[in-house]
Amino acid sequence: AGAGKTQLCLTACASACAPTRVGGADGGVIYIDAERKFSGARLEEIARAKFGEAFASEVEAEATWNRVRVATPTSLSDLAKRLEALEEAIIDHK
Repeated sequence: AGAGKTQLCLTACASACAPTRVGGADGGVIYIDAERKFSGARLEEIARAKFGEAFASEVEAEATWNRVRVATPTSLSDLAKRLEALEEAIIDHK
């Protein structure tokens, strides 16, 4: 508790979604939130602090947030099912 794990994950999420022109990866993220601690507002705060110029336009910011999918598994078996489905989706996407 209090080690900054959620902060680290949200920062990685912001970096993965930010445009390449500001040093991001311009990609999508699947955020697995087993502890139900995901905060879209906190993600936006982190992203704007780190990549402010990329999110000056609400249109661009909205397009970025639409590339984040949050999965909230309800049990260990649900988590396993979601990870298997994710693996299949990644393979199919290649």
